[in-house]
Amino acid sequence: SAAFDGNHLTKAEAVAARDHLVNEGYVVIRGVMPEPLLSELRSFTADLFKRRKVSRHVRFQGSSHWVTTPRSWKHEPPSRKGEPGHDNYSSRERHEVVEKLNDELSQRRIVELLGLENLRPRGLCKGDDIRMLVVSKPPHGPPLYWHQDFKEWNSPSAATPWPLQVFFSYYLTDTSRENGCLRVIPGSHRRWHPLHDI
Repeated sequence: SAAFDGNHLTKAEAVAARDHLVNEGYVVIRGVMPEPLLSELRSFTADLFKRRKVSRHVRFQGSSHWVTTPRSWKHEPPSRKGEPGHDNYSSRERHEVVEKLNDELSQRRIVELLGLENLRPRGLCKGDDIRMLVVSKPPHGPPLYWHQDFKEWNSPSAATPWPLQVFFSYYLTDTSRENGCLRVIPGSHRRWHPLHDI
């Protein structure tokens, strides 16, 4: 798989990384998050897992905890039972560490180098600043089923070659094939795959 060093990303490498993202549906860029913020996120998530129980609705895929920014909280709609991020689906709270992640300059620099124009956080409603999903897969837990996060295939915009949604994933622990890293099917965001019919 293609992996790039975020601390020393040249313009040529940035173009290659963007092309890989567009064509294969993912790209690995290491070293984006500075160590102080990484440490703060590790502390926050460790505390979150101690305080929050996993909802029975997501018990087979590990934890699913939504965290929003305090500055976007005023836009938060009333709780709607059964919807992602609400009552019986997963825990939800706000914390300033999400704002730090959203405003992180090194992350924005990578976004600019890759040419991801007009990229903005996607929240639950208009004016929402960002949502962070904290996921934990405990040892010996069941594997997560194959799935796709994008659910707008019937929209004409889905036919564009440019990605309409980009998910930034930061691993707070060293992850490998042995302990359950993310698996992807390259190009399945643009081409039909038998799993799409399941």
